[in-house]
Amino acid sequence: MVFFAETRFLLDPNQNGFRTGRETAENTGSITLEILKAFKENKVAAAFLADVQGAYDNVSPSSLDLILKNADFPPSIREFIYRTLTSRQVYRTTEN
Repeated sequence: MVFFAETRFLLDPNQNGFRTGRETAENTGSITLEILKAFKENKVAAAFLADVQGAYDNVSPSSLDLILKNADFPPSIREFIYRTLTSRQVYRTTEN
C-alpha cells in the first residue's frame, strides 16, 4: 500500500512517519529551524503537533474504502484493508 501511495504521489511530502528511509525526527528538525529563523528575524512562530493514538481503531472502514477507491487503489488492496478493519477478532487460550 505504501508503494502504491508513494508511486502515485498520494502522500504529503512532509509525511515522514511510516515511510522507508524517512524519520519523524526530520520534521522535528525542520520545525526547530523554522522557530529559530523566526526568533532571529524577530517574528512569531507557532506550531500545532498531534499524535492520534489508535487512529486506525477509530477509522470508518466504509469511508476509508471510498477514499481509496477515489484514489484508484486496486480492488484487491481495498478488499484486504476493509476485511482487516472489519474482521478483527481476539482469541484467548487457557489450559483446561
